[in-house]
Amino acid sequence: MTRTRRPLRELPCDPEHLDLTYTHRQSFGADAYGDTVEGWTVVVREYHEEWDECEGGCGTEACERFMEEGREIGELHLWRLRDRTGMSPWEVANDDGSWELMSMLSPVLDPRTGAYSPAFQETVGRPDGDVLVLERVRLSEKWRGFGLGPVLAAEAIRRLSAGCCAVLTDPGMTDDWYWPGEAEGRPVLRRGDTEGKLAALCVSIGFRPFRDGVHLLDLSRRGPAGPHVPGRAHLRALSHGYYEAGRAEE
Repeated sequence: MTRTRRPLRELPCDPEHLDLTYTHRQSFGADAYGDTVEGWTVVVREYHEEWDECEGGCGTEACERFMEEGREIGELHLWRLRDRTGMSPWEVANDDGSWELMSMLSPVLDPRTGAYSPAFQETVGRPDGDVLVLERVRLSEKWRGFGLGPVLAAEAIRRLSAGCCAVLTDPGMTDDWYWPGEAEGRPVLRRGDTEGKLAALCVSIGFRPFRDGVHLLDLSRRGPAGPHVPGRAHLRALSHGYYEAGRAEE
């Protein structure tokens, strides 16, 4: 059975029924500036299956809406920096991006030219192409503790990384893989409390430490499988364990 921080009987539903929706907002009059840095949001939803029983009974309007529209249980935010648009990705990201994005780009881009830094070029096997940045992964508390953060991240990377030479993230900033935030009325764990655990999660899907807290996934050296393959195996194991736990309680 797959190892998780929480028992599988606490899974809200079969995790193989989760749904990912990808959104990117683009100006109709796109130009080189708008093409240089793309922001992507991936919303994770759970759906009520026909054979599942709602709390308080089924057949209500809320139940039908849950079946049709789902319920948001998480979100990922990523940035794609496109090469060869004629614009400096550093300058565009500095104008339109977040401070987390700029912090992760500091050891990767030369602020003066916007080109890849010597350290990045020496580390990546083929430093030619776009760069994908995984800025944040959020999951509602009831879905934390089952190892789904890395699984979702690996799926998003697979979907959005075509044409990229590397993926960046900072475990100390992606602090919502598991942990509650202020919006949920709980204390936020400081960087030192979580960084080691989150770094281990990054490593589990192929990231390696680079510089200044930034972890790097070199897509030219990832092999034919990709990080989503072990993630999907973990997801199948969770699904199997969910039904096994349900049968054990009957």
